Amino acid sequence: MLHSKKVSPALRSVVQMVAHYWPLLTTHLSTL
Repeated sequence: MLHSKKVSPALRSVVQMVAHYWPLLTTHLSTL
């Protein structure tokens, strides 16, 4: 298990990017 307090900046940026683009991805997939 990773320490929750020692999250790497890269992982944080990836999580933020996924959280930001998830609605766009879901709406795009729903329109297919």
